Amino acid sequence: MTTTSDSHRPWAIITGASEGLGKEFALQLAQRKTHNVILAARSVNKLESVAKTVSEQVQCKVIPIDLSVAGAAEELDQKTRELDVALLINNAGVAFGGPFEDMEYKDVQSLVAINIVALTELFHIFLQRIKLQHKKLGEQQKQSNHALAGIINISSMSGFMPIPSMALYAASKAFVLSLTESVYAEQRNEASDLRIVVSCPGATKTEIWTKGGAHEKSVIVPMGTKEHVCATTLAALDARDKSVIVPGYFNNLSVASLRLAPRSLVRFLSRRLMGQDPSLRDPQEVQDTFAKLGRSSHGVVGKSQIGRASIDVDLLGADYRRGGAEEQPCDGTVRVGESFCLGVAVRLQLQALRSQAATRTPKMHFA
Repeated sequence: MTTTSDSHRPWAIITGASEGLGKEFALQLAQRKTHNVILAARSVNKLESVAKTVSEQVQCKVIPIDLSVAGAAEELDQKTRELDVALLINNAGVAFGGPFEDMEYKDVQSLVAINIVALTELFHIFLQRIKLQHKKLGEQQKQSNHALAGIINISSMSGFMPIPSMALYAASKAFVLSLTESVYAEQRNEASDLRIVVSCPGATKTEIWTKGGAHEKSVIVPMGTKEHVCATTLAALDARDKSVIVPGYFNNLSVASLRLAPRSLVRFLSRRLMGQDPSLRDPQEVQDTFAKLGRSSHGVVGKSQIGRASIDVDLLGADYRRGGAEEQPCDGTVRVGESFCLGVAVRLQLQALRSQAATRTPKMHFA
């Protein structure tokens, strides 16, 4: 791959670039040296700190902007009109924890303005600009191993399921997921090969997580890292074979199961996985409950009369363990959920292992 000089590199805009995923995207793009970088966020001091590192590799511009303010997207468009913007990473977002009805109105307005309105406006405004740049970069793109033009919207695994105590955040991410997939399909119908990706990370160790009122110990599933999320997302943009990216092997399996499961089961699992079930408020209670079943970590097996499949991961977030679909001797079955899917009864059961088989993996059965 040839290295392009600063003056001939296209520009990438990253929103929410002062910390978290936005900052990491900026650092990884700088290492690639494929784009000059525009950093957009509210905190001037944090932006300048990131820019200092990025500018050691590529050109970097800082645009302090509050995307919760009406007209912010148009302002960002105007301030970058003289630059050849070929990549938009729509990353800015906020999260607020707690029951929806207890949210302060200003927080509701802020979340909708940033997570939905600003993202949508930026997507709409820059789509045409980036399509034009994509055409101009034809020969340059052929010589590069990385995508030069495209759009990345950041959603979340929460976009696939309801999340109690983060209802509005989850709804906003479902919107981003649906919008991006729909626009991707529109572009393909027009025979456009512009790369459009929506990335749906699971729980990730970033500032938005703690600012939203959550803590790592409250999440039962393994938390990802921003380095892995950004690297996986950029690699997917390069590959051009997917529109929806779910970083992480476990997360991919989880999403696949969520798309097939009855909604009542999805709601049940979302409460358990996020440690938000009213009957198990304390995450330690969850661990203690399954410890009584034989061990604190466990795998999952899905079974039915019309098919059989195994998910060889640990839904409680302990050490990854590959498991099989064979049944283990067990007793003390407790039914914890029941639903119907396409007329087929689905019962979620937890089966406690016998004491002599305490090291074996408890399983959930869908029968």
